[in-house]
Formats: sequence, structure tokens, C-alpha cells
Amino acid sequence: MADEEIDATEGNEPTLDLDLLSDDEDEEEEDEHELAEVDDDTPEYDEALPAEDQLMDFSYAAIKIIRCDFLGEFGAAEKCLIDGDALVAKALSESHLDWSAGGQSLPIVHTFEKILHDLSIRGANFSLFFFKSYSCLWRRLPPSAHAMREIIIQHLLIVNKLQQIQSKPPAVELYLLEGAWWGNKQDWNDMIDHASPAYIMTDFGWNGIKDPTVLAITRGFVHFVHGSHHQVVTLADFEVEGSRTMSNNMQPPRLPSSREKISKALARLLAKQSEALNAAATSDQDIGTIDIVEKSLRESVAIAALKVAAKREVCGDKTKDMIAMFCLTLAFCKFASLKERALSFSTEMIEKWRSDCGDWGNHANTLFDALFRVVSCSLEDFQSSNQILDAVTKDSDNRLADIIDGRLFHALLARTMAEGDLKLSTDVGSFGQKLIDLIYPGGQIQCGKFTAAVSEQAAKASRELIDAMIEAKAARSRVCTNTLLPLEGKHLVKAVQGDLANVMSDLENKNFDHSKHVLGKFRDRRYKDVEPLGDEPDPYTYRTSEEEIVIKKVNKWNNAARQAQLSARFSSGYIDSLLLGTPLKRQVIAQPLTNEEFERRKTTAKERLVKDEEMERRLEKSGKDSADKTESSKPGKEKKEKKGGKGQQASGKAEAIKAEAEKKRLEKVEANKRANLDHVIKHAPKDLKTDNEALLKHLEELRACAQQCINDSAPAIAIEAEMTALGHVLEAIKRDKKEDLLVKRHVKNAFVIIQRILVTCRGNVTGDKADDLAEAATCLGFTDLANAIEEIGKGDSEGAGGAKDKKDKKDKKDKKDKKKDKDDDDKKSNKLPKKLVQLPEQSAVRYQVAVAPEHLRRPAGVEGDERVPFKPDDWQRRLLDIIDSGNSALVVAPTASGKTFIAYYVMEMCLRANDTDVVVYVAPTSALVDQVYHEIQARFTKRYTGDMHLTGIFNTSYRKEHLKCQILVAEPECLEIMMLDPANSEWAKGIRHIIFDEVHSVGMVGGEIWERMLLYTSAPFIGLSATLGDIGRFRDWLSGVEKKRGRELHFVHHNERYNDLAPFIWTNRFALRLLAYLPGS
Repeated sequence: MADEEIDATEGNEPTLDLDLLSDDEDEEEEDEHELAEVDDDTPEYDEALPAEDQLMDFSYAAIKIIRCDFLGEFGAAEKCLIDGDALVAKALSESHLDWSAGGQSLPIVHTFEKILHDLSIRGANFSLFFFKSYSCLWRRLPPSAHAMREIIIQHLLIVNKLQQIQSKPPAVELYLLEGAWWGNKQDWNDMIDHASPAYIMTDFGWNGIKDPTVLAITRGFVHFVHGSHHQVVTLADFEVEGSRTMSNNMQPPRLPSSREKISKALARLLAKQSEALNAAATSDQDIGTIDIVEKSLRESVAIAALKVAAKREVCGDKTKDMIAMFCLTLAFCKFASLKERALSFSTEMIEKWRSDCGDWGNHANTLFDALFRVVSCSLEDFQSSNQILDAVTKDSDNRLADIIDGRLFHALLARTMAEGDLKLSTDVGSFGQKLIDLIYPGGQIQCGKFTAAVSEQAAKASRELIDAMIEAKAARSRVCTNTLLPLEGKHLVKAVQGDLANVMSDLENKNFDHSKHVLGKFRDRRYKDVEPLGDEPDPYTYRTSEEEIVIKKVNKWNNAARQAQLSARFSSGYIDSLLLGTPLKRQVIAQPLTNEEFERRKTTAKERLVKDEEMERRLEKSGKDSADKTESSKPGKEKKEKKGGKGQQASGKAEAIKAEAEKKRLEKVEANKRANLDHVIKHAPKDLKTDNEALLKHLEELRACAQQCINDSAPAIAIEAEMTALGHVLEAIKRDKKEDLLVKRHVKNAFVIIQRILVTCRGNVTGDKADDLAEAATCLGFTDLANAIEEIGKGDSEGAGGAKDKKDKKDKKDKKDKKKDKDDDDKKSNKLPKKLVQLPEQSAVRYQVAVAPEHLRRPAGVEGDERVPFKPDDWQRRLLDIIDSGNSALVVAPTASGKTFIAYYVMEMCLRANDTDVVVYVAPTSALVDQVYHEIQARFTKRYTGDMHLTGIFNTSYRKEHLKCQILVAEPECLEIMMLDPANSEWAKGIRHIIFDEVHSVGMVGGEIWERMLLYTSAPFIGLSATLGDIGRFRDWLSGVEKKRGRELHFVHHNERYNDLAPFIWTNRFALRLLAYLPGS
């Protein structure tokens, strides 16, 4: 592969697109207004200074680094591009890897994949990319690092090839970019266009690399990514903390002047490093054609590389013995398990052996360096790489990642030098000999024997190394053995926390006045159960000593009682404001429920839950949904009853009489409603066609008339009223077509009328009514809605069956001709043109959401429930049953879908039970705790005879009545303190329910507190969330916890929301703006 060339001759600049490091012209103009008063604190650009130093100075001044949970901040579903070269460097720098004995390729590949696995199991959506031009940088590093990079790339290609053979998607999406970010960026641009990443994971200089050229170029890549308007998340700082993925987010510089300075310094840097970037691979390392050995990719590449080493005699007279030992190592890798290959020795042991055994240790290093160079140059060769991929099959041994095991090689080498002749198993010996014969045919070398002589000193050093390895393995086994610490003598306490008294004594400052420094912070809002200490002032007294108390008159404006009055007045006003604009009223808890009533509800709830579960099991078993239950009642499928019997004949006559009476009643109702409709139309305002206020008034009268018809089962009259109103609106659109604002209002009114017709009078949308309604929708520009209405009309006509299906062709032709004549008359009179308005192209659904979201249909519950003051939906009624049954629930439903109302039912049941039980409401932030605390006060009122209160609060700022209330609102940290305090054990036993609001906080910073609280509580709980991520895993974990407590965890998942949520956008350039309509959205 030819690397991207950079022309560094005099007068030529590197082909770096500097436009990528600056914003577009329009954005520059916006930034000029936004950042007009912001000073650029980055150093001035100076051509006399080294470009590397300037870039570092610019980076520290202009780049902002934020520690974050990047999957939570950006979203796990958002695309991420991972710099494969930076990830390889991170894997190579891990401290647990040992390079003293030549390294091991398998642990490095495992470390690389472990990072990707940690991201994958947390739902990350990522792709890997490698710059092939980076080979010039890897060649500046040790040969082992370069070889591992190429082995990992080839390993990923092999894995994806296996997935392709099995007709599966790739294990990881991989981009191998031919160009370079400093030169031809076509491949880079194509990848960005295809992936559209939200951020890119790389490093500001590869982790663990000290080469100044490599650091300068890789740091420059971060500036290049920032210039491409992408966020950067660092790989070196990546850590997994429970369910969180933490790292540093490097945000690009905001100031155009900073970006300009960076672009100039980056251009100079690339020009300076042009020679290193243009460095070509050494061609004499190529191994040519690779012969596949034993259907194994590992042996094939290794034998090809060993042939090159044998040809060059890289180890002098000991070349044959070293190559034979490497072949034996490959044989052990094939037949030995990983546990058997786990050897224990340190770097000091290897270094001592090398110094004592003469040239043998140096020759081992020489062999590995040669193999690394040959393997790296061969794998990055396009032809050799394709040869390997072509050999990948289901039956082949594809473990190329396990090609190097330096620790095993050195152990076998020392063992052979110590014993002189190894006793090998038949499988290992025969396979090792077969590999040796491929390099030295004719039986020149025997597996497990040396041709060169081994000195007594070298043999002794080898025996010492073997003995040290055996001792290290035994010591490791002893360390890994699990033992219990004895409890006598407080050994466990000392082992866990040490001598805490001595530590605290050493840290104590005798001259530190705790009261002055700590209590001063809480002067205005001290905990009420904490008495004043030191010189902290009481509202009425100052305590100056233990003997004397000085009474001081306090100004009334500083009086604590006065402050409490002002606070109560403010809280009362805030509480009253919470009920404004809502149908809810403050609920007075005066009549408690009896134990019999609680038991009745509990029994009924359990029975309903059992029935629901049984019904779900039956539906799953039969593979049918609930709609299939009514299939037997469809027309044509009911069983014909046999005639005969006086009872049946009498029943038939009674039904006929009843049907005839109902028919007469409906005819009378329709006549009455038609008279009402005629009255409304007759008394319409005279200025209806000129005054919009009069039009709106008449439309409201027609709507009320239609609604009354629907309530009295007269939909045929209701649709006439609605169609009359629709005709008036269409005439208004035609009249006010030059007034854009009025036209938009008329279109919305017409759209709402059509929606009402389809919701309330759908069964009557047939024949001419369907045609007129579809034509009206077409006039408004909603062709998709018109097509849907036509389908409704056809479906209703076909569903009528019987006489309509038997009409002859002549009747159909007459109807068609009649409709055609009607259309011609309409066109001549210009009554209903095909399109009255020019709206942005959008569907009726988008128009509904963007313009008329308040008219979205909300299917309310069918039946009322005595437990709540509204008609609950099915999922809400099921949740009520779960609460009454005494079980826990995990509820996942959108914001504003009705979760909180159920939480208030839990509180009401606690208040009606007695005066001692407690409900705890846990919220993640102090602001939410304050809001819920006041909302509970606004909704409930209860009188207590003793020292009890309705609500209490405990957050990180203050606490109030937290141990003397029935409804406690707290942050999780504060609740944990209360539950772990032995003094509160009796209080904890009285907890009736715990409500965990925003329970998805378990996956955020501080989520371990939520985990502990879910484990601590013995009371039933309700977990509420709108944005829970991995629902399945979290639900399974909670189910296991509840089963151990003898309870069930019910899962309630609802994914619909019907409330009118207004969209707002806040920017720092404009004031807060309500987006009521988005053209073209």
C-alpha cells in the first residue's frame, strides 16, 4: 500500500483543508454577534515558536474538557466512530500486559475486544476505522506494537468474514481508510457521510506513546476532528462505573480566532513532519505467497515468517534451534489449554536468566523482533491479507490472534536448556516436527532437541528460572485461595478499616473551631433538632459560656418566628397556585377506611390480577389477540338457531316488538334533532359571511348541536350539522384567501371539524357524505386524508352487505353519472375548487401534531373506578390493583401520561389507613423534592391529634418534620442516612410504600445509592420512569430481589401520551419562543 504523499518542497504547503477548521460564513457571522464581548484568551500565533508547543498551548486555552457519561449524554443509539489505532495503543498500554518475554498476542486482542464488549453490552452504536497511512507512525514504534496493530486488523477482518459465511451481519462495522486526514480525505468524507456520527472516540496523543512525532500527529487529528464540527471523547480516560461509561469530552474551541490559530499551527506541523509522514514500508520484509498449513491461519503466517528468518539466519548459529523452539511453541498453543499456558514469572526473573545464560536470551529477542517486522509488513500487504481471508472457512482454524506467546516460548526454551531433551506427548511432538520439516526438510532438526551446545552456566540459570516459575505459581495459588478472617480480636474490623481511632486522632486539629466554620453555613436554615453550639446565635439568646446566658432583644425582621411566617405565606401562595387551571381540588382526609375495606380491595385486586395473567397466558398459548374473542359474533359466522318450540317463537316475537319500538323511538329522536338543527341554521347570524366573530359563534352552535345528537344516538343528524359547519369554513377560506393569518385559522377549524366527523360519525361517512368530505380534505391540501376517507366510504358500503352487494350495474352507472354531473355543476359555479389553499407539503398526521395537538384523541377509560376521581385507562387500573394487592411495580410510561396520579393514590390510602404509616417519595434532585413536597400539600389536608404532620421533607439543603410525617419526600442520599440509622429502626418498620420517581437514575452518577435503596427497603415499592434504558435486565434484577422477599414484581409498560405538550426552544441569541407551527416539518 502506498502511503499518502505530502509535498514538502520549498514553496508548497501540505494539502490540509484549512476550511475544515473554521465555520461556514453564515455561522461566522452568527458567532460574531454571539461572541462579540468574549475575549480570546489563547496565546497569539507566533511563527518563531515550534508548532508542537503552540498547539499544546492553544489546546489548553481553547479546548474545554468535561468528564461525563458519554453514552448517557449523547445517547447510546447515536452513532459513534472509534479510532482503531488509538484503541490499539490503549490496549498495548494496559499495565497487566507483560512485554518482558516477547509479549503475548492473545491477551492484547482480548483487551482490545473487552473495551468494545463493554460498550456493546451497554447498547452503544459504534463503528471502527483505521487509517492505513498511519503505518508510517507505527513503524516509528517498537516492532511488536506495529505487528499487534496489523494482527488486530486482520483478526477483525477474519471475524467479519466468518459472520458473512454464516449469513450474519458483521460483528463490527470496520472502515479501512486508504487516504489520510492530512492529505486525500475522500475516504474520510465518505465514512462521515455514511455514518453521520454524533461523536468520535480517539485520544489526544496515543496512550502510552512517547515518540514526539507520533504524539504531534495524533494530537493534530483531534484538532482536525474539531474542525470537522464533531465532538471528541477520549479513549485513554474511558472507564466503566457500574452501568455508566465515563470518559472526557473534549469540546471544540468556540472562537473563530482560536480555530484560525490552531489551523495555522497544524499546517506548519504537517509541513515539518512531512518526511515522517511520507516514510515508506521496507520492501525486503515481504514474505510473498502464504501457503496454508494444516488449515490453520496461525501456523500458515508463522511458518511463512519463520522461513524468512531462517533464510536470513537472524540468530546466527542458533537460528535453527530458535526456530525449532518456536515451532514447538505453536504445537503447544494448538493442544494445550489456556489454563495450562498460564505461566507465572516476573520481569526480574527473565532479566536475570538472560544475563546468566549468555547469548541465548539475546537471540530470543532477536528472533521475536524479526518475526514482528515480517508479520507486520506482510499483514498490511493487500495481497497477503486477501490470501488469508480467502482461506477462512467454517472448518479452518482461524485463531490468528494467538500467533505469539513469548512467555510460553521462553519457558520451553529454558526447560530444554535445563534438561537437554524434552519428553513430549505424541500429538505435540509429531505436530511440532511437522512444522519444523516445512522449514528445514529432511529431518535436519529434531523437535525438543538442540543442535548447538548449552553451557553449564546457561543450564544452571535455566533450572533456576524453572524453579522460580514453579514457586511463583504455588504462591499465586495460595493468594487466590479464599479464607475467612476470624472475628475474634476484631481482625475483620482492622482488616477492613484499620485503626480508625488513630487515624482520626492524627487528622484532628486541636485549634480548629468546628462551630464557627461549619455551623455558619447553616445560619439561616439550621436543622430544627440541632441545638445552637458555641457562639451560634439562637433567635432570642446568645450562649457565651456554660454558666451565663445573656438574653438579647432581636429585631423583629430578624426574628426566626417572623421568617417562618413569611416562609409559610410564600408556601401557601405557591401551594394554591399549583391547583390553578386544573380540575383537581384539595382533598380533605377526614374519614379513614376500615380494615375490612382494605381487605376487600386487596382480595378483589388479587383476583383481577390472576384473571388478567390467566387471560394473557391463554392468548399467548393460542396465538390470538383479544380481538379474536369477538370473531364468532361477526356477520355470517353465528350459528343458525333451529326453529321450533313455543318458547323460541315467543322470544322471537318479543325481540321483534322491542326492535320496532326502538326504531320508532330513534325516528322520533332524529325528527326532534333535525328540528333543532333547522332552528340553528335558520337563526344563523346575518353577517355570517362577513364577520369572523359571528362565524365562530355559529360554528360553536353547530358543534353543540352535533354533540347533543351524538349523545342522543342520532349520528345521522350530527354529521349534517358538522357538514354544514364545514361548508361555512370553506366559504370563509375562499373569501379571506388574501389574509394568510385568517386562512391558517380557517384551515385549522376545518381540519378539526373533519376530525370530529371521523371520530364521532364514522359509521355515517358513506355515499355522498364520504365524497363531500373527501373533496373538502382535498380542497384543504390533505390528499392523504382524502384517500383515507374514500377508503372508509368504500369499506362501509361493502360492510353493509345484503342489498347493497346485489345492486345491478345500471344503478351503479346512474350513481356515477349523477356524481359526475354534480362535480361539473360545482366546477361551473366555482363552489368547491380542487385546492383552496397552498400549505407546505405535509401529511395530515404531521399537521395534527404541529398545529392542532390539543385536539389529539385521548381514549379515556370506559368505566369509572371508586379509587380515583377519573376514568382510568386499563394500564392505570392494573397498576391500582397491583398497589392494593401489596406487590411492587416497575412502571415505564411517557412523561405526562398519568403515572403521578397513581402515586397520589398510594399516598391517599396511607393517609386513610391510620396516623402512623409512612409513604416515602424519592426524587433525584432537590428542586424536584421541593416541587413534589408542595404539590402534596396542595392536594391533601388532614388533621392530627398528636405531634404528627401530613408531609415532611429531607434533602441535601434542609429537613423538616422528616420523622414526624406520613408522607416523606426525600432525596435518595438522605433516605439512605435515615434507614441506616439504628435510632430510626421503628420508623423504618412503619413504611407502607416507597415511590421511586425517575428510577432510571440508577444508571447515572450516584446510581449506586439507588441500587442500595432498592435492596434495603422491605416495603413494597413503585419505580416510575419515562426513559428507562435496558428495561429487560433491570426488570429481571428487580424481580429476583422481590422473589427473595416473597413478593412479585409486576411490570407495566405504556408507550402512548395524549396530552398537549408545547415545544419550546431556548437559544442564547433569542428570547424564549413558542413554536406553534413548523413549516415543512
